[in-house]
Amino acid sequence: MNTFKLTLLLSLFMAVFSVQSMQAQWTDMEWNSFNLKFKYPTNFTIKQNDSATFTASGKIFTMTIDAWEDYDYSSVEDICNDVVNTIDCTGKILVEESEIKNKGNLEGYKKYYTAYQNGKLMHMIVAAFIDDLFLYDYSVKILYWDDPKQNDIDYKAAQYIIDNIVPMDE
Repeated sequence: MNTFKLTLLLSLFMAVFSVQSMQAQWTDMEWNSFNLKFKYPTNFTIKQNDSATFTASGKIFTMTIDAWEDYDYSSVEDICNDVVNTIDCTGKILVEESEIKNKGNLEGYKKYYTAYQNGKLMHMIVAAFIDDLFLYDYSVKILYWDDPKQNDIDYKAAQYIIDNIVPMDE
């Protein structure tokens, strides 16, 4: 019984420590022109940051957020599908998909795929948002190479990025 309690306590401590350390390693970004704020890993190098695209990457993980005025899309699923089709890869397998809720005036959707690029297995998490109030669309691409020791951490980091995309007016 004591071993069980110790294991449970240690697991709880590790979970709390992991979340706190993950939150401490993020930089806030605000896009005033598109009324959007989000977080990205502090140790990432920003590759592009202009009025329509933000791209940053680390050792094996790349994230891109694109924004544009809403004229073309009627659903977040359509945006996700179009974004996935722009990624140079083969053998796409849809792992999961879901609506993104509780984002104020943002309607969102997320899809998680595995695929191959240049013969290497990679993971792709694509999200899309439509801002019905300000009439903007956003897409998010998070790509990382397959590494069984790192996949869970990368997936949680990708989810954290998506969870923290919110309108600035909130």
